[in-house]
Amino acid sequence: MLNKAFFLGAGFSIALAQQCITNNKKYPTLKNLSNEILNNFSKNSIYAHLNEISEKYKNNIEHLLTYLYSDLPWQNPQMLHLDKALYFELTNKIADYFNNIDNNSEYDFQKSDILAKYIIGNKIPTITLNYDTLLEKLLFYHLFKEDSYGKFFDYFYNQAIIDITERTPQGYAYLGDYFTSKVLQEKNNFPTIHKLHGSINWLWSGTNPADPIYMTHGNADKYLRKDLTSYIIPPVLDKIKFYNHNILKSIWADAYDVLKNADEIYIIGFSFPVTDLSVRFLFDSALSNKDKQVNIYVINTDEKIKNRYKEIFGNNVDFTYCCENALNEFINRYIE
Repeated sequence: MLNKAFFLGAGFSIALAQQCITNNKKYPTLKNLSNEILNNFSKNSIYAHLNEISEKYKNNIEHLLTYLYSDLPWQNPQMLHLDKALYFELTNKIADYFNNIDNNSEYDFQKSDILAKYIIGNKIPTITLNYDTLLEKLLFYHLFKEDSYGKFFDYFYNQAIIDITERTPQGYAYLGDYFTSKVLQEKNNFPTIHKLHGSINWLWSGTNPADPIYMTHGNADKYLRKDLTSYIIPPVLDKIKFYNHNILKSIWADAYDVLKNADEIYIIGFSFPVTDLSVRFLFDSALSNKDKQVNIYVINTDEKIKNRYKEIFGNNVDFTYCCENALNEFINRYIE
């Protein structure tokens, strides 16, 4: 049996949201995210420091966050502290933006039942760069046919992501013994999800690389997380400096093993931007010493990326599903 692996970029969540979300909530491209975050944020007079930054950075959240996080040599300590404060505030706004979509969307997961069955039935490991929990919700719904509400997503992660209710003496008790036992019985059916850039339902203290990462359940556990902040790697140009957390290193190591052992890799909604060197290095390292050919399938709506993929992977790339409505075409023609 062939070992398969999925690798997901933002285009996957955008396409899946179009299928599953019924009240017109949309997942953003990087450009849309920049517009939503920066246009609303700049109206807040408390952060007038944003007005002191060059206009060319304000139109691109990736460039702006990179600028704010960099310790630029000409800046005095006051400027550096202001930049860092603005950086953390913007990062939290990004997490809030995605959480708002997640919490205020109406879902019809039956529309993507074929994809869920395929991932679960074949226990396909998924490596994703996305913060959202749309894939977790889809798979959880398919397994249990009931409101997931963020419960037990940590069983997908295969890492030491701690349920935030462990911060109480009761632990999991308030979630219900019946449902807990039900999930534990199904645990072996959970495919793994490796979130290389963190997740909107992950929180940490924001200080030490050995600090625990907690999984939250939304507004229900606000009293448990007042001292915590979102654990996501924001869209900066140089992400490598963010990969020093012990758990995230372990997630990347697992992703490396998934790619190394794969016979077929399906890359969905990822354009392989030249700035994302860490992802390119991950693929180069995992695939360089394989003694067998790996088939790469590209599922993407942008056909302009073909040359970039050929440059990275050579001729072992299948572009059958690099087309308009790519995810739907893949589901309808390959999975069915």
